[in-house]
Amino acid sequence: INENYTKAADEAFLVLRTYLSKNKVDTWSLPRLGIIRDIGGLDSGECRFEACFSCKNDAAFSVSTEVKEKIIDAGKWAVFRHHGAYNTLWQTWNWIYRYWCPSSGVEFRDADPFEMYLNTPLRTPSADLLTDIHIPIK
Repeated sequence: INENYTKAADEAFLVLRTYLSKNKVDTWSLPRLGIIRDIGGLDSGECRFEACFSCKNDAAFSVSTEVKEKIIDAGKWAVFRHHGAYNTLWQTWNWIYRYWCPSSGVEFRDADPFEMYLNTPLRTPSADLLTDIHIPIK
């Protein structure tokens, strides 16, 4: 499961970074987000992952066939901090859905959960990576 997710994420971020680099957008200063579009695809190898950089509305580049604008729905979010390598993120997701969700009593909104990567493996040891997982709630 982790290999499918990691591969999909790496491929999606490569496409996005390449496109933004060609459009002279400095991605080092932009917050990175990841959205898993089909959690069921994790087991099948058909994982669909949306790589995102948070940009201002007036960003000076246009969308293409590979790169599109994504607006994250406003609303309340339950946020969980994962400390460690990306290949262990599944453990935090598992805890959220297996333990927190059933006991929390919250209702979920119809919006995509997402990950926000607070630092980068290019500059941070994998054991020190920080990722916030955002779960949409009512």
